Amino acid sequence: MAYNGSGAFTIDTAGNPVSSGTTIDPAVHNATNTEIATGLTTAITKDGQTTITQNIPFNNKKITGLGAGTARTDGASLATIQDGTGVYVATVGGTADVITLTPSPAITAYAAGQTFRFIASGANTTNVTVDISGFGPKAITKNGTAALVAGDIPSGMMVEITYDGTRFILGTIGLAYLPITGGTLTGDLKFTDATYDIGKTGATRPRDLFLSRNAVVTGTLDVTGTTTLAALTFTGALTTQAGVIGTVALGKHIEGLTYANNAGDATNDIDVAVGSATSTHATPASRVLLSLTTALTKRLDASWVTGTNQGGLSSSLTISNVDYYIHLIRVAGVDDVGFDTSETAANLITDHSATHYRRIGWFKRVGGVIVAFHTYETDGGGIEFNWDSPTLDIDLAATLTTTRRTDAVKVPLNFSTIANLSVNIDDAANANYVWIYCPDQADLTPSITATPLANIATTAGFRPYQQIQVRTSAAGLIAAKANNGTLDLYKVVTLGFTWARRN
Repeated sequence: MAYNGSGAFTIDTAGNPVSSGTTIDPAVHNATNTEIATGLTTAITKDGQTTITQNIPFNNKKITGLGAGTARTDGASLATIQDGTGVYVATVGGTADVITLTPSPAITAYAAGQTFRFIASGANTTNVTVDISGFGPKAITKNGTAALVAGDIPSGMMVEITYDGTRFILGTIGLAYLPITGGTLTGDLKFTDATYDIGKTGATRPRDLFLSRNAVVTGTLDVTGTTTLAALTFTGALTTQAGVIGTVALGKHIEGLTYANNAGDATNDIDVAVGSATSTHATPASRVLLSLTTALTKRLDASWVTGTNQGGLSSSLTISNVDYYIHLIRVAGVDDVGFDTSETAANLITDHSATHYRRIGWFKRVGGVIVAFHTYETDGGGIEFNWDSPTLDIDLAATLTTTRRTDAVKVPLNFSTIANLSVNIDDAANANYVWIYCPDQADLTPSITATPLANIATTAGFRPYQQIQVRTSAAGLIAAKANNGTLDLYKVVTLGFTWARRN
């Protein structure tokens, strides 16, 4: 043996080493030459002549200066791995739905675990196949075996696919964070005309909506508008699939959207501030987010047209001295404000094809003029409504008795509010306790010792004035009852009301 198994070369031929002065035996000489030739033949030659026949242990040493591999059987240098040789495919052919890839080096067959990356040449319109190195088309799926739908692979996206032995599974690497900016999301991920960020309210408070890659959406997510958030619509619920995106259910959110008489034309115009609110639907999954990102001025004396300083009254109605409800509405994908005598926006829906609405306010027109008022936002998106010049709504003499009575105050109809009242009672002959309360409550006699007690009292000849808060019925009424005889006077001024706006 020329090598001893540990890499040491020794001459094992008998007669070696030779002695000085002795004749060299030809057999020894020839055997020695043969052994040397065998040793040299077993060594690795630097010019590449030698074929390796066994694994070579490198004893934790590096191979340096390794050239870039070009064939599948070439060794891979760190540079080859970093450059994605054989994995990144620059040559992409076919169509967006029928893709062909020509990797270099070419594969010799499909094998489970093969991974390729490429830049999509177009957005897919249906399910997708890929043919690599001419070995035949294979389906590209998502989340295991689910077929792709239109828009799953946007044009220009870096796409990663891995073969599982039957199909290539999509593992997108270019869609980790995606701001929705307009358009429609259907199926998994599909954006049309996506050009603006979703905002909480107004352009000054932007909020991007981020979906993790391969997010699965059940139903339709519509985002409409041009430069700022106009709407976020859920048709059907967004549901959890593989823990990617959680269930979304819109509550009865409302913020902003306060309103007041317009300073330029207080007689006919209403200003509405920016804000947002979910639409009025019994089922959370059916609700959408309606939003104003800029303040609007709407005219009561002109038929509804989208935009500020435009008509606000539903076109089938004629301006008159009645109560009006203010509705945040969506028409043809645009969010705006309209006026209706219906608390459910029935005329706006019929006349202008409003697809969604939310009642956000109320006002009165009396004597050809919108009665002047101001509103202020309260906790949770409610409003405090104050009349600029409150009126005497109840002015009765010798009428309030021990029998319950109900009277109207200047508040909205068809829903309950908390009326802010200034009350005056008087009786020259008797002391009296008066309970002013919601007509929905039980008919009880006021008292100073027993339930329900009282909220205003008078002694003979003393005329007290007091401000109280009383919940009204949906008919805009309050109830009142005295404990002793008939009062000489019963007066009530409605200062305004508070309303939670939890439609």
